[in-house]
Amino acid sequence: MEPFTLGRTARWTPPGAPILNVGNAFYILWADIYDSIVVERDNIVLDGAGYTVQGTGARAGINLTSRSNVVVKNTKVTGFQWGIILHHSGNCTVSGNNATNNRFGINLWHSSNNSIYHNNFIDNTYQVDNRESINTWDDGYPSGGNYWGDYTGKDRNRDGIGDKPRVIDGNNTDKYPLMSPWSPTWSPKTPVEASFWTRWWFWAIVVAGILGLAGAVYFSKKRKPPTLTTPPPPPGGFLFTSRGSSETPSATVPSASRPPAPPPSRCPARTRPVQGCTAPAWAW
Repeated sequence: MEPFTLGRTARWTPPGAPILNVGNAFYILWADIYDSIVVERDNIVLDGAGYTVQGTGARAGINLTSRSNVVVKNTKVTGFQWGIILHHSGNCTVSGNNATNNRFGINLWHSSNNSIYHNNFIDNTYQVDNRESINTWDDGYPSGGNYWGDYTGKDRNRDGIGDKPRVIDGNNTDKYPLMSPWSPTWSPKTPVEASFWTRWWFWAIVVAGILGLAGAVYFSKKRKPPTLTTPPPPPGGFLFTSRGSSETPSATVPSASRPPAPPPSRCPARTRPVQGCTAPAWAW
């Protein structure tokens, strides 16, 4: 089939396209289309009004080549080689569209200074093919960017926008990817403050406290002097303990091994025996 083409004369060919012209610059679909749409006019708005542009696996669903200041919105594009293409086009806006089950959801080639946001890129073989183009891929915060079916980021504050950007290439980034598919009723949610125990600094303080406490316990045990105890004397023995020093050596001498003490002598110390002095002979 021949694609539906909006020519420079503001007429659609072939005739009979289910597209209504409102005010010579605003075009709106009033039924599904089973072929491509090619736009050959600048400074217009093409509103799909929620209808579908259905393909058979070839060509582009909506083709903007060498266009300026064209708005494409609210259109479902599915079953094409390229869902939406912008070639050598600038200052265009692609917003509120669904590009699903195409080989490429959107293709840009030598097309810069365009705004692409609030679109849903789902189940395409490649969500985006961007070449030699630098564009804006979001509408800022909290309005958000696009929904990407392959986005794996988190939403910790539950505001409906991913915490990490969706990087397209080195010059193109969706800074505020949506966490759920966009619809006309979509709206950002109020951010929820994360609990303090989910913050990295809380766990850093906890770990530091545990390590400090463990270190204090370890060194206190290491510096504590050993406790010395005196063993009890064995049965039938004597315990002798030295005093006046930091150590307490002891020796036990059994009572049976001690010789009897000699009786006290009342004799003066002499070298010769004295009469009347009873001292053992060995004392002289």
